[in-house]
Amino acid sequence: MKKVSLNVLFVVVVILIFISCGNPLNDASDPDGTGDSAITVLPPSFSISPGTYRKPIALELTAETAGSVIHYTTNGSEPTSSSPAYSAPISLNQEGIKTVKAVAVKEGTASTVTAGTYTLQFIKIRDIDDSSADYRERFENPVIYNDVLYFEGTRDSDGLERPFSVSGSVIAEVSAVLPQYEQQFVDPIVYNETICFGGHVNPTTDSGFFTFNGTSYTQITGLTGDYNYWMYHGIVYNNNLYFLGYDDSGVQRIFEFDGTSVNEVNAGSSGYNDFFYEAVVYSGNLCFNGLNASGVNYLYIFDGSSISTPTNTSDYAKGFSTPLEYEGKLYFSGQTAIGTSKMYCLNGTGVEAVSTGSSDYKKGFSGPIIYNDVMFFSGTDTSDNPAVFFCDGSVIHDVDTGSLLLVDLNSAVIYQEECISYGVNASFEFSLHTLDENGISEKTMDLPEYEEGFYYPLIYDGYLIFGGSDSASENHLYIYDGTTLNLIESASSDIDLSAVGPSGIIEHSGKVYFKAVDSSGKNRIFGLW
Repeated sequence: MKKVSLNVLFVVVVILIFISCGNPLNDASDPDGTGDSAITVLPPSFSISPGTYRKPIALELTAETAGSVIHYTTNGSEPTSSSPAYSAPISLNQEGIKTVKAVAVKEGTASTVTAGTYTLQFIKIRDIDDSSADYRERFENPVIYNDVLYFEGTRDSDGLERPFSVSGSVIAEVSAVLPQYEQQFVDPIVYNETICFGGHVNPTTDSGFFTFNGTSYTQITGLTGDYNYWMYHGIVYNNNLYFLGYDDSGVQRIFEFDGTSVNEVNAGSSGYNDFFYEAVVYSGNLCFNGLNASGVNYLYIFDGSSISTPTNTSDYAKGFSTPLEYEGKLYFSGQTAIGTSKMYCLNGTGVEAVSTGSSDYKKGFSGPIIYNDVMFFSGTDTSDNPAVFFCDGSVIHDVDTGSLLLVDLNSAVIYQEECISYGVNASFEFSLHTLDENGISEKTMDLPEYEEGFYYPLIYDGYLIFGGSDSASENHLYIYDGTTLNLIESASSDIDLSAVGPSGIIEHSGKVYFKAVDSSGKNRIFGLW
């Protein structure tokens, strides 16, 4: 017999091993050893990018390979096929840092791991510390000056209404003293590097004109012209401060303050007699609502020298409210001779009617807001029903409100390229809506704790904050990220929103301040951050 070489014997042994054990190069995707191509399993995707979030989030995981099963962890450990299988959005509703990792598995083959770290620092209602201030209650007339938020509050020791400041979570009483100044901090406005405001003069309680420079008060005295006392409704125009005050006869009129002296504004031959409301700067002029000698409201125009009335080519007869500049014109609510409220526009110095075109518009002009380069507003149609319209700068158009009975644009806000408003449907249910030129659509807010309301909306830290109430008519603050609505939790031990909701919301230095009722029934300042 011939001898078999060692090389041939080795080849035979290797073949026998392949036959009995299978091809070791085959992976789990080719268990039968047929030599088919191995499958590729794509990693799962996350619906929310890693980052910092100020409200609870629901993280959705999506399998990018059909038939694969997602396994995940939320403690930063590596996921395996023994980790929980994903079946519903992962709720991240506790503050802290969460690292979510996920892997997709199919037929024994695993994808690479998708990971994301989420820092959860929720916006909450906060108490404001008043332990070092003589503060009792109230949060009125807030104004920001030299990066400090000042407001009018009630002093605890004597009940006087005095200025306070708030920094972070701490209240301080303004320590400046002026014998002539007793109380009140009315209509504060920043002008000439000071806060100008109306207050009461000590000890007569007559009203006076005061300034505050962050350190001390000054009473504006020795004034020229017919000015006697008071200062409110201030507006800066042509580097001067214009405001409503009282003359020597006790008539409320417009006055001018240049930082040194006060002078009465020349009424010219306009017929202007008193009052000064709804003031707005338009086309280089100061436009405002005033009264003539007959006590009729009218639109007046001040050019820096004298007051005049506009030319009029419409049925406009009186009134001037809710002014809004759009497309180079100033639109406002005015009235006809018989008192019908209508939309008019001031084009330069002349009042014009606005064409109703083929719309169903009859009267009214409230809550105007510019969105998508057109101006939306609330009014009344020819059937005397509440309706919504838009104007493109020349013609009024209808907006299809569907089954809504009422749409309130006074609190409308633009958030994430949507115009969000509040309305009532045919079932008398209150809900949020979005609107554009094509119509109004109801927004679904799937939150059991929210029933109705859209008060004092504010965009803060990328979120929409607003006040509302639940089905038990208890008030809350809510936070909306464009997709989901959440109830804002309270870290306050003293707030009571059950009966009276928040109001007077203002943002300053990365924090939000507002007025609400505390557990003893007092209106006080609270925070939100």
